Amino acid sequence: MRQKSPNGIHSDIPLPSPAKVTAMYGRPLGLLVIACWGAGLALGSAIAGAQNLLTDLGPGTASGANFNIKAFPASNGVGCEDDPFLTLAEFDNALSVRREGPGSLRLASSVHDPLGDIPVVTLRQASYVEGDLIARARTIARIPAEAFVPYLYGRLDDWTALDTESLPKMN
Repeated sequence: MRQKSPNGIHSDIPLPSPAKVTAMYGRPLGLLVIACWGAGLALGSAIAGAQNLLTDLGPGTASGANFNIKAFPASNGVGCEDDPFLTLAEFDNALSVRREGPGSLRLASSVHDPLGDIPVVTLRQASYVEGDLIARARTIARIPAEAFVPYLYGRLDDWTALDTESLPKMN
């Protein structure tokens, strides 16, 4: 397997021998070709035996919408600066490449986002797309600040976890 590291250097990753792989998984290792660019973007083909595991769906279109809330903490740190905005974002996509296949997902945790303990029970498929995106967003309502304050605080990181004042001083 060839991998391109974030600094652009290609390197070979040693793989266990076919006998060890067969012993570990009960079948011979298939071929996995991966090319990596930048910070973790991976493209490739997964082939088990002579069967390609990715399906090329050809060009296509897709559209979607989602809601977002734009809220700002007050300058004095108490409550919202103003009534938050409820926005509607709409997307139209002209896809030049669409590929699907089996995949896996593992959630990781950080001090602000403890997601690692959430089990991923089912993953239907993994998808890769390339194309052009046209996005539009507009405000569709205002939310009373008093009603949104509990959610505002829940969106903020735990800054006490980033406390550096109590760390030993370094000379």
